[in-house]
Amino acid sequence: MTESKTFKSFKTLSGYGLFCQEMGKNIVDKNYVLEKYELLKKLGAAWQQLSVEEKQNYKNRAAELRQSLTIKTPVKTPTTSADPPIKPPNKKSRSPTERPSVCPKSMKHWLPSESDKTMYLTRDFVDFNNRIERQSIRFAEQKEQLIKENAELANKLNMVNRHLSLKLPKEKEDQLLIQKYMWHIYIYKLRLTDALKELPFPDNQDMITVENVMDFYKIAKQIKKDNLKSNAEFISTDNIKVTTKWRNFLSSSTQHLKEKLVEWHYSSIRQQYS
Repeated sequence: MTESKTFKSFKTLSGYGLFCQEMGKNIVDKNYVLEKYELLKKLGAAWQQLSVEEKQNYKNRAAELRQSLTIKTPVKTPTTSADPPIKPPNKKSRSPTERPSVCPKSMKHWLPSESDKTMYLTRDFVDFNNRIERQSIRFAEQKEQLIKENAELANKLNMVNRHLSLKLPKEKEDQLLIQKYMWHIYIYKLRLTDALKELPFPDNQDMITVENVMDFYKIAKQIKKDNLKSNAEFISTDNIKVTTKWRNFLSSSTQHLKEKLVEWHYSSIRQQYS
């Protein structure tokens, strides 16, 4: 075993360490085992007996071993497997001016015959009919859902009208009137979503008055009567007599309107039975 391999792990090897490594076996008898502190005590005494030249010699040798270990440290190099794979060159594409190759005889079966053309036309016609049938079913379901929603809203309106027929305080009557007209507006919005998509609605129920909601109701009723999308331009905050605080709470979201109406409806029911 060479010295470089013997002291492979001694990266901070000193002269005293090299002396202990070489002289330790000579000091300890083969048939006698010393404790660690006894061995160090004997090695320390032997090191003190060395002359200055001998100590310097051990130090120089230790320095040479450390230097050789530093030089012989292998440098990691990338392996060939880490190199990126070389892509094969792309196939040369045919230039636009180049004539296409003549279709070989073995490819003639790809050309459609008269029977194939008839089959393709029949298949396309069947697909078209199936698509129309699916659309009709979907439209019928949407119409049925719309009728169901309108019926539910009509029942709610009837309930509000029954309450309005009673003698109620002014504040309670105004609240029910607001709810009634808002349900009417929502029915019109269901039937004319495109025409009423820009109709503004409030975010805060406290800002609504009977006059405000009646203005909305008149506009929605006019749009329903005309049934034209161009009349959506008639709807603007300038045509509605509202306060500055009211304009700050305007919104044009249909889904938001629906959620607000449902919330107002159930809140009014809770107030009636509270």
